[in-house]
Amino acid sequence: MSESEKQIVDTLKSIKEGDGKQSATLDGHVIRDLIDIGYVKGLDVTTLGAKQPEYVELRVTVSGSQYLESSNQNPEKSDPKKDPSVGTPAWYSNPFLIAALSLVVLVIGYGALHFLGWS
Repeated sequence: MSESEKQIVDTLKSIKEGDGKQSATLDGHVIRDLIDIGYVKGLDVTTLGAKQPEYVELRVTVSGSQYLESSNQNPEKSDPKKDPSVGTPAWYSNPFLIAALSLVVLVIGYGALHFLGWS
């Protein structure tokens, strides 16, 4: 596990255990990244003179919990970019489902045109 992955896991654990309700004790930049990828939710209370982002009411999302769980079970598969639970939905990469959806749209479209008398 790389240093950045370890930092992500440690931050998620800290927030989940309740120590991280405020970002004062945590790295605000890591929290911002976790919020951007959807692993954490929180309120941004960063002031103009702050040296790093500050957040309150931090909580781990379902995606964050799944990532944390998978990193505990499979330390080598803890990269969020390689995590299959994040990213494109399963139907999007399945050619059979895309073909079936296209056929359904075609039939509905033909039926609508026929019903409106445009055929």
